[in-house]
Amino acid sequence: MASPQKPTPSRRKFDQAFKAEALRMLEEGQSVVQVSTNLNVSDKLLHTWKHTHKKQTLKQVGTQQQAAEIERLKAQLKRAEMEPHRRTGDILKKSTAIFTQLT
Repeated sequence: MASPQKPTPSRRKFDQAFKAEALRMLEEGQSVVQVSTNLNVSDKLLHTWKHTHKKQTLKQVGTQQQAAEIERLKAQLKRAEMEPHRRTGDILKKSTAIFTQLT
């Protein structure tokens, strides 16, 4: 005898605005249980969103720090590339002064 099939619940999809609102509620100090009850979502799902948001935030901060470090290194490289020209100019000035004194 075959058992009747239960209809499988369809997966709900949540847009970014909904997720952002849930995360805002958590950041304001509401517990995961409160937010999950208020929004009718599972607490496991809220933890997943929170973890994903944290990873994205850390990645963005890392990217910003890398960009700042790249700019700092570019400026340092530019100074290092100009250093031989400065030394050459100093040598020319000194040699001119010496030759001027000799004549």
